[in-house]
Amino acid sequence: WVVTAAHCVVYDRPYKKIPVEFLSVRAGSASSSSGGQYIAVEDTIFHPDYAPDFSHDIALVKLAKPLEFNANVSGIQMASENPKSGVLVSVSGWGRISYTGPMSPLLKHHTLVSLDNKDCRKWINGYVPESAICFVGSADNGICNGDSGGPL
Repeated sequence: WVVTAAHCVVYDRPYKKIPVEFLSVRAGSASSSSGGQYIAVEDTIFHPDYAPDFSHDIALVKLAKPLEFNANVSGIQMASENPKSGVLVSVSGWGRISYTGPMSPLLKHHTLVSLDNKDCRKWINGYVPESAICFVGSADNGICNGDSGGPL
């Protein structure tokens, strides 16, 4: 199983699962188009309370076969609670290199800082769902469109 964002595996309203033949997982490669392990998806399960405001924006992806762990692919321990403000976290993805720019063909890595929900509400000056987790980076260092659902 792989954890991702619900908005990566659903469409329409009421929410419907994106057909699995349109989904796949690449692991263990810095390239978005080759290398590593490329595995088909067997099923997805999204949180029943997922909402467009990103409440409960979490899903599970069942792979058609297990990932082979090696020097470039490993599992992680799932957190049992949201991080407190000030924790450094690593993110990576093949998302856009700028807001309107192209998708990155090479995996990008960034370090962000966690904010608890109270600090996050102050930072964005607005509503933050209780189920959300919040991270910030510098203006030229962070995640962008297309990085959703990636490792954190």
